[in-house]
Parts: sequence; structure tokens; C-alpha cells
Amino acid sequence: MDSTEHVPAQQASTPRDPLLDLAINDGLLDSAQAEELNDEHIRSGKQSLMDAFKAQGIEEGEAVKLLEAASNQIENEFHCETLDDLYVALHGKNPAPGAVLDLLKIKRRPSTPKVMPGKKAKINANEDKNPVVVPGGVTGLAISLSQCCCPVPGDDIVGYITRGKGITVHRKECPNVRSGQRLVDLRWKEGISGNVYPVELQVTASDRPNLVSDVLVAFAAKSIAVRDLHAKLLPENNGVLIEI
Repeated sequence: MDSTEHVPAQQASTPRDPLLDLAINDGLLDSAQAEELNDEHIRSGKQSLMDAFKAQGIEEGEAVKLLEAASNQIENEFHCETLDDLYVALHGKNPAPGAVLDLLKIKRRPSTPKVMPGKKAKINANEDKNPVVVPGGVTGLAISLSQCCCPVPGDDIVGYITRGKGITVHRKECPNVRSGQRLVDLRWKEGISGNVYPVELQVTASDRPNLVSDVLVAFAAKSIAVRDLHAKLLPENNGVLIEI
């Protein structure tokens, strides 16, 4: 009689942030710590998407039904097989909640500017797009943040007038910016909120168990996505340098 080897069926695993798998492989996290962080990533991503739906007058129950009905579109567009996959991706800001709403053809409610009595509201198409103010009230310019120095609100900034590409925003101390006629003074708009800016951080700490896990938990608690992380020992002072 021929014998047949029984191969157990694989159980479906919970979708996980690829960064956590990398941390496990590098010995920075164990499986339990990774699962705890992953659950937090799913909750964070889901909350950001539900908030976006709610802003359009769509409650969570209806939103989930819309997402389930569009599962094939979501898989093709964002390569997410399940809603939890999508929530993990949303935690990493790729995609943004607005991209999901656009895919589902959810018409966004236009924001209504507050008008003071006796004053007319002025609506500027670039009001929500450009985070900086150009002197003289000039509007309609293409403005982008430079990738070399990654300026964020609060930094002292200057604009460089490019040829045919508008203005690039740099930190004033950026070595790629030189004085000349192509520079223009800029300032950040007041009350900037809701925008996400990429930054690079260095964390130096004394070496101890679960250090990297605690750092990731601190970021996750603030719904801040960590897209890359490297840690190395500093033997001279028994410390660790974490680059994020």
C-alpha cells in the first residue's frame, strides 16, 4: 500500500509590517513584541482611515462595507489582500487615507472657510497645498520641499527659484544653498497641521534589553510611521546608536 505523507495546512497569519519582520530577523524584537506592535499598527491605520471617512459623513459600519465591496480594487491598486493589510500600509502612510477615498470615488466635502462679519472670504486653490508663504502675497507657484535637508515647520527656511519648477524650500543652513539672486525669503504658514514630513533621527542610549522595542512602541503610541531603522553598538561607552 502506498503511503501518503500528510502535510499540515498553513494557517493564515496576521498581516505584519515588513519593518517588524526585519527587526525579528535582526534579533531586535521577538515574535511576541512584534505582534504587539503590529496590532498597534493595524489599529492606528484603521483609525486614520475611519477618521477620513467620518470627515465625509460616512460612519465606520458603512465604511467597512464599502471597503469589503471594493476588495478587488484595493488589492490591485495597493497590493493589500485583506483590510488588515490595508490598515498596516496606512499606518506607514503608503497609501494615505485620501488615496483610498479617491479609489472608492468618495466625493470629498469642500472645506468651508470661516468668514468674519463684513468681510468676504478669499479662496485660494493653493491654500491647503503649500505650507509656506511667499513674500508679496504671490500665489499659484509650484512649491516643493527639498530632499537634501528635509525642512520641517519650525526650521528657518529660504526658497530657491528653480528653472521651470517653481520654488524649492531649503533650510537656511543647507550646504546646497548659496547666496544669490535666485533666493527668496520664505516663512511657514501659521497653524500648519495634518501634514506629514519625513525626517531622519538619531537616538543614542545605554544598551539594555528591549531598547529598540521600546523606541518603536513610543513612535507607535504617537501614530508615527517608522520606515527604516538601523541600530549599532557603541563599544567605547556600552551604548547603542539607533538611526531612524
